[in-house]
Amino acid sequence: MTISPGATGPALPERLALLASRSTASPPDRLALASYTLAYSHGAGSTATGFLRSLAHRSRPDLLPVVSDASALSRLRSAGRSRALDSVTPARADAARRRLAVSLSRLAVARVLGPLPDGCPVSARAAVERRRVMAVVGSDLAARAGERGWDSMAVSAPRMVARLLMPPATVQRVMADLSRPDRLGWLRVHRRVAGGVHVYKAQRLSTRSEREAAEGLFDLIGELAEHALDPARPIGSAAALIARADHPAWIAGAGIGSRHWLALLARSAGVDPALVGLAGRGLSPLDRELAAAGLSGAEAWGGAELIAALDRIAAGTDVADRLEAAERERARAAADRLALVEAARAERAGKKRTRPAPDRAPARPADPAGVSAPVPRTLGITVPDRLRSADRATLERVAAAAADKAAAQAGGQWTYQGEAPTVGPDGRMVLVEVV
Repeated sequence: MTISPGATGPALPERLALLASRSTASPPDRLALASYTLAYSHGAGSTATGFLRSLAHRSRPDLLPVVSDASALSRLRSAGRSRALDSVTPARADAARRRLAVSLSRLAVARVLGPLPDGCPVSARAAVERRRVMAVVGSDLAARAGERGWDSMAVSAPRMVARLLMPPATVQRVMADLSRPDRLGWLRVHRRVAGGVHVYKAQRLSTRSEREAAEGLFDLIGELAEHALDPARPIGSAAALIARADHPAWIAGAGIGSRHWLALLARSAGVDPALVGLAGRGLSPLDRELAAAGLSGAEAWGGAELIAALDRIAAGTDVADRLEAAERERARAAADRLALVEAARAERAGKKRTRPAPDRAPARPADPAGVSAPVPRTLGITVPDRLRSADRATLERVAAAAADKAAAQAGGQWTYQGEAPTVGPDGRMVLVEVV
């Protein structure tokens, strides 16, 4: 995550060395925390990890237990990042978010509208669906950067199934293709957690063809980044097609789908459709079907006009009911899984209270789920009086801020319990760890 737009040149290594020389008597964890805070305030948090490892082997052997413990290092890194973010001015934080949103928009546009990697085993036809999912994830990453300044995002497979109405196996294959270096490799799995949730980062552009694809689309990249920073800002048709690649019209069964989306996007962006795998003879049927759906000439429309037309297409189908049913099923499955985990936790707590003497210890009980399910932590936060009766959007912002603080202090990822953030009679909101 980039905190500030500060330089990462020689000044940072020199300042880290100066910090270490002045902290010879500091405990190793305090030195590590201060190093991460300094590095993140310069926008180069990963520099601190290499510095601490080098310092441990050179002159601070007491740092070795810290740098060799991935969990402890992750907590210190999160805490340092949080402290650095608290220390920057709003103007510097805004500039950092803008720069990160532009960078992530560039990565998304280059992958969605660029050529496939050389030797890629994914066929041009199969890549169409991958490009659309990449647009969904890429635009979400850019929006997250504009909102919070983060360069990573948790993607839940069950939520993606409900959002795009794809079969679970298809979602797994698509996300695997997007993240595997021997397939497309456009994303990188930053961390894996239970429940089908992976934290992804966008991979850097590694080939000349990818960089050339981005160079010709600067206006689209800037427009998409500005939309990530200000969703109310008017945008053109190409940016709207990427930002709303998950629009229900493309999955409504109204005669248009991912291939129509990609053809319209290529024309809107001024890209040769052949570059994204749409052959000349195959375009004529797509054009006729787009015209039949009322989207003839849509590449010249504004974003708001295009989205309104897509809304009308979706309204003439049952896609809203299907999306609602899919979300209900996802929420039911999540609730069942949470209940199962809570039952396992209660059983373990009961076994601990009634543990027999050591010479009569029973065999390890079978897990109720048939597998060793991780037990999520819970956390209660006190909501200020003036916010306890606020609307859902406000409570979601309160929960998001509390979740960020919990992640910095305790590690992991947190969210509110239930389908919506609620405040109990005692004025407390419950957060639960994503496992």
